[in-house]
Amino acid sequence: MIEGWLLDVHENETRNGMVAWIVDDQGEAHGCILPWQPLLHVHASHRWLDRLEHWLNQPELHQRFGIGTIFSMRARLDLEAEGQSEVLAITLRSYQHLRALAEHIEARGDFHRYKLYSVDAHLAQRFLNEHACMPFQRVRWSPSHPSHLEPVREPSAGDDMYPPFHVVRLTLEFEQHGGFPEQGDTIERIWLETVQEPGISPSQKTTLCTLERREFDSLSALLSAFQAAFDRIDPDIVLTAGGDQRWFPWLVEQTKAHHLPLVLGRTSEPLRQSTGQRTIHSYGQTRHRHGAFFLKGRLHLDVKNSFIVNEGGLAGLFELAQHSRQSAQVISRLSPGSVISAIQMRVAMDDGVLVPWKKNRPEDTKSALDLLHADRGGLYLDSRPGVHASVIELDFASLFPSIIATRNISPETLNCSCCQAPSSASEHGVVPLHPREAAQEFRERTVMSRFGHGLFPLANEKALPVPGLNMHTCGRTHGFLGRVVAPIIERRRVLKGLRQHKGDAYDLRQNALKWLLVTCFGYTGYRNARFGRIEAHEAICAWSRDLLLTTIEAAQEDGWDVLHAIVDCVWLSDTRGRSPEQQRTAAEAFAERISEHVGIPLEFEAHYDFIAFLPSRMHGSGSLTKYWAYTGEDFKVRGIELRQHSTP
Repeated sequence: MIEGWLLDVHENETRNGMVAWIVDDQGEAHGCILPWQPLLHVHASHRWLDRLEHWLNQPELHQRFGIGTIFSMRARLDLEAEGQSEVLAITLRSYQHLRALAEHIEARGDFHRYKLYSVDAHLAQRFLNEHACMPFQRVRWSPSHPSHLEPVREPSAGDDMYPPFHVVRLTLEFEQHGGFPEQGDTIERIWLETVQEPGISPSQKTTLCTLERREFDSLSALLSAFQAAFDRIDPDIVLTAGGDQRWFPWLVEQTKAHHLPLVLGRTSEPLRQSTGQRTIHSYGQTRHRHGAFFLKGRLHLDVKNSFIVNEGGLAGLFELAQHSRQSAQVISRLSPGSVISAIQMRVAMDDGVLVPWKKNRPEDTKSALDLLHADRGGLYLDSRPGVHASVIELDFASLFPSIIATRNISPETLNCSCCQAPSSASEHGVVPLHPREAAQEFRERTVMSRFGHGLFPLANEKALPVPGLNMHTCGRTHGFLGRVVAPIIERRRVLKGLRQHKGDAYDLRQNALKWLLVTCFGYTGYRNARFGRIEAHEAICAWSRDLLLTTIEAAQEDGWDVLHAIVDCVWLSDTRGRSPEQQRTAAEAFAERISEHVGIPLEFEAHYDFIAFLPSRMHGSGSLTKYWAYTGEDFKVRGIELRQHSTP
C-alpha cells in the first residue's frame, strides 16, 4: 500500500495505462502504473451505427488502430438533453491512435453522419475524473488492486499549505556575445537551488549546487556532472525562467552533440520537447509560444512561459490544477480561458454529459431589430472632464460571473421550452450566489408538471426575462455555467477572507481564480467554445446594463451625483454636504442595500481625495476609460501614458 500526495499523472510507455506519481511522507516518489482505457463515443442514427460497428470489426482496422471492445451504451449527449441516447463506445488497447481513428470515422460518415465525443479531452483529466482524484490530493494505491486510485481526503479552502514537495530552481547562465541571447553563447555556470514558495510546505530536502564551467576540462564533463547532480538532488518540481525557450533546447542540443544521455524525468525517457511551438494573434498583438518540455515524474514549470504562474505563483497554479483536475505542468502553459474550458469539461463529465469533439451549434436566427438590440456590450456613461474632489468608487464584485450564476444564464437554460416567463423579472427568480444555497433553491422549487413539456411552455414565475431582449432563462433547471462559476466565486471569496497581506499564499490563490472569472464571460461568446452560446453572451450584457442603470437611479435618489459609470463600477459625489466620514458610512450602507436588492455584492472600492476625468483628444468631451485619482496614500491611473508599458 502506497499513500501520499498525488504529484502528477501521465501516459505509460506503451500508452495502455496511466502512471500516477505519489510522493510519500518521507519525500520518496513512487510511480504507480494503473491499467486504463479511455472510451471513444459515436452517435448517429441506428442504421448508421450498425454500419459503423460492422466496419470497425474488420481485423485490419483492429490491428491498425488497436481497437479493443465495441459496445452500445446510453449517455447524455448535450446539456439540454434530459434523457439518454444510444451511442457506440469504442475502447482502444493503445490510445495513441485515438485521434486518428476519430478522423477516419468522421470521414467514413462524410463529415456529417457521425457526431464524435470524448476525443480531445486531456487524458490525465479524464483519468483523474473517473477516479474522483485531483492533483496534490492525499491518495492511496495498492499493487493488489492496481486499477484503483483512492482519494484519502478532500482539500479545503482552510488548508494553509500544499504538500511538502521538493522545489528546485534551475538556472543556466551564459556569456552573451551580443545584445541578445543566442544559442551559440558560452555557458558559464549551472545553478540548482532549493526554494521555498508561498503556500508550499517546507521540504525535508535542501540543496545548493553550483557547477562552474571553468572548473571542468570540457563541456562534456560539465554536462555529465549536471546529470549526476540532478539525479542526486531528485527534485519534485523544477522551476526555470526560460527552460522552454532556451535552456532545455540548449541542453538537448549539446548532449546530442557530445553523445551523452540526458534524463531529467523519473523514467528512462530522454529529455525532449513535448509540444510544438506556435505563433498566435490576440487583441492586436502577435505572440510566440515556445514548445513545452514536460518531465515525467516531476513538474517542469517555466515562469517565462506561464501567465498563471506569473499571476498566482505555485499556490495559484495548484489551485487551478485542482479545480480542473489537470496536470499542473500542462495548465501552467494554458491561458485562463483554456482552464475555464477544462473546468467546464470536468463539470460536464461529472454530470454524465459526453464532451463533444467539435462544436456545431449555430446562432439562433434573429431579425435585424433583434440583432440591433442584442448586439451590445456593457453600459458606459460619458465622464465629466475635470477634477472632482471627495469622490467615492463602488464596484460590483465579479459582476459578469455573478450574473451568470444569479440569473441562471447557460446555453441550455436560455429560451427553454418548458417555461413561460412573466413580463417582468421577479426577485423570486434570482438564484442565490452561494453554490450550496443555489442547489437547495432548485431542490425546493416546485417541479412543474411534465404534461406538455416539450410541446408548449408552462407559466413559471421563477423564469427570468432578459431585460430588453426577447429571451428568458429557465426557472426549473439549474444552469450548467452557473454551476461552473459559482463555486469559483465562493472559493475566491473565502480565500480573500483568509489572506493576511498582499502576496501571501491565499492572495496568490484568489488572484489566479480572479483571472478565470475575468475570462469566463468572454468565453460564452467564443465561436469554438464547446459549451458556449452567443445568446448567453448577449443576455449577460443585457443584465449588466440593467443592473448598472438600477444602481445609478438608486444612487441619485439617495443623494449622490453620478460622475461616471463603467460596466460594473460607479463614481459618486455627495450632494447633501456630508462629511467624509458620513459619506463613507452612507456609501457603504447604500452598497449593502443594492447588494441585497440585486443579489450581487456591490463593494466600497475607494474614497478619493480627488479624481481627474480626462477629455478626449479628438472631440474634447469626456473619455470613457481615462482618469487618474489620489486616495491620500496612493495614485490610481488608468488609460494614460503613465500606465503604458512603453512609458519609461
